[in-house]
Amino acid sequence: MLLKKINSLAALGLALTLAGPAVAVPVYDETTNGDLSNNRATPTSVSFTLGQNDVSGQTGSDSNGTDRDYFTFAVSTGYALVSLTVLNSSLTAGGAAFFGLQAGGVVTVDPAAPTAAPLLGYELISPADIGTDILPALATAAGAGGFTTPLGAGQYSVWLQDTNLAPSIYELRFVISAIPEPGTVLLTLIGIAALGRSRRRHQT
Repeated sequence: MLLKKINSLAALGLALTLAGPAVAVPVYDETTNGDLSNNRATPTSVSFTLGQNDVSGQTGSDSNGTDRDYFTFAVSTGYALVSLTVLNSSLTAGGAAFFGLQAGGVVTVDPAAPTAAPLLGYELISPADIGTDILPALATAAGAGGFTTPLGAGQYSVWLQDTNLAPSIYELRFVISAIPEPGTVLLTLIGIAALGRSRRRHQT
């Protein structure tokens, strides 16, 4: 009876651990939600939920200056950012947009005197990156603070910009996933081991 209960709990724990992300949700789209902040001291607050969170907008330069996009998001305790995929980029071949990630609710780096040191990571994204998870590249960017993937609980701010003379469209997918409690993982492993022993006994 105890073995059956352990196996049932293990199966549930494994299912929760391996469950795929929820259906994608467009959490922010500049065409419908308005322009993201152009001020690094007051980034737009964007709410992420469990699963796939899509953010889209445009940056670029014109006679009025450079349109940068700054936004901030939070990862709750017990959750983590497990991937950050480029879904779309309208930059022309050879062009790249800057993506910077910093811990906290503001971006402290002055674009007029850029330095990687305060950032957790950065990446130059282009159409060649469409379909690519850039989180590992961000985590190991030269000169930045770096981090271990997945990116755990906390508040983070994003800085996006490019220097094209025409607006460039981007679309990014942030995937938030639950991180199993150590006890759940242990219970799952115990259950799998017990199930294996039970099957071996029945086979002999």
